[in-house]
Amino acid sequence: MGRVIVLGLYHDPEHPEMDWWEEGRSTPGDRILYGMTTALSRWLREVHGREAHDIPYAVSDGGIYLKDAAVLAGLGMFGRNNLVIVPGFGPRIRFRALWTDLEVEALPLRECLSPCIKCGRPCQKHCPQQAFPGGHYSRERCLSRMDADKASVASRTSDTTQKESVRHCRNCELFCTASFFPSPVLCLRTGRHQGMIALQPEDVK
Repeated sequence: MGRVIVLGLYHDPEHPEMDWWEEGRSTPGDRILYGMTTALSRWLREVHGREAHDIPYAVSDGGIYLKDAAVLAGLGMFGRNNLVIVPGFGPRIRFRALWTDLEVEALPLRECLSPCIKCGRPCQKHCPQQAFPGGHYSRERCLSRMDADKASVASRTSDTTQKESVRHCRNCELFCTASFFPSPVLCLRTGRHQGMIALQPEDVK
């Protein structure tokens, strides 16, 4: 049956270009993550003789719901901003995953404590799209803003060889105050997903 390994890469707010979306190329951060999953897959195959391959980012391309997978892997838990809150990094982690035929021991189930319990919800208050009606995330409202961002860039770019990057809103992430909640609140669940540590760009060789 195999396992899904979830990897996380820290996106420093001081380097916003990591999240700038480019038509046909995704984001620089996702390209780094793809390099990590393909390198790890190659290492598992060539050194250990295990089957392994990168899992596409988009669900429509055969991918998985990466935020759900990260929570199941024990990397963090969902916050009120609909993002995965990771101890020490908050919601500023991007995920990618790979599949391998490894069989490993299931993770233990531990009690969860939300980092948002005493939070004043700045993530929701600073959302320009008001994508949290009644305190619940509206994917449709959020996507409408993202689509508008892409359309705006497309309307300004006439040279197809020099496409402008799309700089999506990140208020729900950048206004989050849960970056440093202690690791004991991390919830580890049993399942087919295994977590890996969150990496920073300088950790990637």
